[in-house]
Parts: sequence; C-alpha cells; structure tokens
Amino acid sequence: MGVTEPTWTPVHNPAALTFEEVHAANTARCVRWHEDSQAWTGADWATALGGECGEALNVVKKIRRLECGLGPGPNDPPPGALGEMLIEELADVYLYLDLLAWHYGVDLPSAIVAKFNRVSARQGFPERLEMPRLNGVVTPHPLVPWEETPDRCRVCGLPHEGPSGG
Repeated sequence: MGVTEPTWTPVHNPAALTFEEVHAANTARCVRWHEDSQAWTGADWATALGGECGEALNVVKKIRRLECGLGPGPNDPPPGALGEMLIEELADVYLYLDLLAWHYGVDLPSAIVAKFNRVSARQGFPERLEMPRLNGVVTPHPLVPWEETPDRCRVCGLPHEGPSGG
C-alpha cells in the first residue's frame, strides 16, 4: 500500500496565517477566558489537550467505520457532518498544544522545525524546514542544555514562562 497525496485543498491560503499570529491571539484569549489560568498546571493543560485528542480520535473512529463499509453507529452524527467535526477537533488539539507549550516556555515553531529536520536527516530524506524568523532573525532552538536556576523548572529545565509562571 503506497502513500497517497492529500486530496483536501484548504479554503484559505495557509501562508496567510502564522504560528505567531495564532499564538498571540490564543494566549490573549486564554488570559481573558481563563481568569484562573495562572492556577493551571502543566498537567491541567496536558489533560485538556488529551481530552481534545480523544475527541478527534473518536471522530476518526466514526469515519473509519464508514470507510470499512460498516455504516454509522446508532448514536453517530450523519456521515456528512464528520469531516467538519474532525476539522473542529483538530483545531482544538492545536490550540491546546500551543497553550501547553506556552505554559512550559517551549517555542513550538522552532521545536517543530528542529524535530522535523532531525527526523529527515536520520531517515535520509531531503525535506527540511527553515527555522522561524522573527523580525528577520532566526529564532534559536528552545531546547538547549540548561543549568538549574530560579528561572527554570527544576524538573524539566524549561524556562518559567506562560500563564502560570512555572
């Protein structure tokens, strides 16, 4: 079974929206929406992310039933609604992932680029991503060797940033 190219074409130009724009709006809304966001721990944000992943997987399970010719389950939404439901759940997953990264001070775009490029290099693939640029300057990789200091978590070594300050 070979890999097929995706057939879905996004409605909007994907280059029109950046990680930075999503992050800025997402974190601003988070502070406004979750007045207690400083009380949320990394485990709280991870649990919220896990919940959204579970919801996305549940939709995929329903889609797979249809792909296998089993028909919808007794409480499943109409087959035509599943695609929109998946889009909604995947967006939720990304938004909570962004907030979890923010909580731990992880520069998610840089981490994604670094991880993607490491796997491509390890597997001998030519595809590489460019490091994100902020005002024309390449941002550093966020996960560098660390020393235990008051501004870094003693458990994971990441900077104390994000909604809870660590």
